[in-house]
Amino acid sequence: MGQIVEFPSNGSTAQGWFAPSATGSGPAVLVIQEWWGLNDNVRAMADRLAGEGYLVLAVDLYEGKVATTAEEAGATMQAAMKDGPPRRQPAPAGGRAKLGGWVRRGRPPFRSVAGKSGTPAPGA
Repeated sequence: MGQIVEFPSNGSTAQGWFAPSATGSGPAVLVIQEWWGLNDNVRAMADRLAGEGYLVLAVDLYEGKVATTAEEAGATMQAAMKDGPPRRQPAPAGGRAKLGGWVRRGRPPFRSVAGKSGTPAPGA
């Protein structure tokens, strides 16, 4: 459903997995990869959200690298952070954001993007 796209970022070029909704419009969701990288699981989740009517961009913080071991994931994450954490940018005027995530062996710590922003998920 989605595809790799390039976009300008902090004076350079970045890439990610863009999965549009069936209509090509709707609320936007920014997906931050797990520490493994932009792997099949992250792309599938982006595609799933697009199927629910969202425009989804899953950013690739590791420039195409995907880890397969915990040691490799840690080293890749450290290399990606060598210049410090990513810089925060203010939301556009009138923009809104929802928080969602998947950690702890796939259990969501927050409700999906359709839930209230930042509300802990039941049982989390």
